[in-house]
Amino acid sequence: MGGAPPFSKTTVAQFKAVLPSCSVCGGFGKTAHWLPINPDSPDQMMDLLYRGYRIRARRYHGKPTTRADQLAPLCVQYPVVEQLVNISKLDANRQTLERLTPDTDGRLHSVFDPWGTGRGRVASSEGLIQVGTNLQNIPLKHRYVIVPDRGHLMWAPDMQQIEGRAVAVVSGDEALKRAYIEPINWPGHPRHGRIDSHTKLIQELLPYGFEISRQQSKKASYAGWYGAEAEQLGIELSAEARREREGCEVSTLQAQKILDLICKQLYPGIQRWHDGVEESLLRTRQLTSPTGRRARWNGYITKRVNGVMGLVPKIAKEGWSFFPQDMAAWVLALAAGNLEREGAGLVELLIHVHDELVLQTPDSPGRLVDEAHELIERCMTVEQWGMVFPPDVSDPAPNWKCAKSRHSLNSFGTTCQYCGLLLKQAA
Repeated sequence: MGGAPPFSKTTVAQFKAVLPSCSVCGGFGKTAHWLPINPDSPDQMMDLLYRGYRIRARRYHGKPTTRADQLAPLCVQYPVVEQLVNISKLDANRQTLERLTPDTDGRLHSVFDPWGTGRGRVASSEGLIQVGTNLQNIPLKHRYVIVPDRGHLMWAPDMQQIEGRAVAVVSGDEALKRAYIEPINWPGHPRHGRIDSHTKLIQELLPYGFEISRQQSKKASYAGWYGAEAEQLGIELSAEARREREGCEVSTLQAQKILDLICKQLYPGIQRWHDGVEESLLRTRQLTSPTGRRARWNGYITKRVNGVMGLVPKIAKEGWSFFPQDMAAWVLALAAGNLEREGAGLVELLIHVHDELVLQTPDSPGRLVDEAHELIERCMTVEQWGMVFPPDVSDPAPNWKCAKSRHSLNSFGTTCQYCGLLLKQAA
């Protein structure tokens, strides 16, 4: 037979000779043409960032990634990363809007289900109409398009630091419990006399030389509870300081010091809780939440590091997050149930996003609004496992965005451009 010799007897040179010429370089191996970059290709983006710009690879579940949420902390330092993140967010928003299909009544609907995730975190199992479409994907600035029925006002109360209170319960740490029960003793501080665990942590870290902002305090708390790496925490706290121009930038070593202070020194119950979760997983492969819900891990959960067999870090983090997230879903479900029973005829539950309920009540001035405010606060205040879980109830508004007190002045600087509420008297 003619053509190329049998493959088993073909040399590399003979094999190359029978291949067609490259459509780009014509077989010469060089070209002056740039191929277009596809921002939807993770491989191309990783080549561009991690090889071209020599940016240290961001990781998700231990593997290099270009997920927007992982790249976000680098936006301030690298403008090209900011552009890619913005493109990713725009594309996500576009896909969300494409899926928002009205029902036959012309409105969007959701399925209220606080057990929508595998480990119990509060999230809708279904979205507005189609699976995978959730209201939480709508950007905050666009939530003014979500409005109540005609003649009604919208409320958006959420639970105050619900997961932190659950962590205080499961860790059994008395100092952490007091942070959610006792007012802050910090004369001269704007939050003096108020209950705020994040400000409490700021106060407790000051003697160790860390002057962090409240937003940084929130990130540090979650990092300590759920086992974040010091390197990741350092990047996020520093990015937060540059973005908000508050707090301080921290190195990896300083971030590790903050984590040790939170888990071992200030609130040692957290470390004991972490150790207990790991021991239970290694022994039984399952955990049982205070709600009674069980989670089981059937795959590989251990690996050998430096000759010692231990729990896979990802599994440990899943175990630590299971308790507070499942408990938060339980508490929110109790609050919603109270509203359904006691608020019938006055309060109508519409949707939920994370630890927030979105409600509507008839738009009547005076007593009825005050009655609804008192009812919502009372029904959503849940006492469970020896801990009080209180809500944060803002004033109602004609749309969801403004119900979260995110009014925006119009060009005249007098009224809200989203709901028309008079915010400032004209000169």
